[in-house]
Amino acid sequence: MAEIVSLNSNSVSNLIHKLTELYHDGQIEGLVMGVKLTSGEFVCGFTNTISFLEKLGLSQAIINDIQYVANNK
Repeated sequence: MAEIVSLNSNSVSNLIHKLTELYHDGQIEGLVMGVKLTSGEFVCGFTNTISFLEKLGLSQAIINDIQYVANNK
């Protein structure tokens, strides 16, 4: 089973910077993401470089991470 590493941040630019570093280091195989714009719209996307099951797994890991942080405040 893969280790889950949380990149949570209070800053959008800090999170993007961390993600960019991982990308430049060649560590990103696939991506599932969601973004809330200042207009209130949600933008969602994923890469086709990982399988359907991996996309679902990443989505569930994100949900679990959010719930973990909420429960431990």
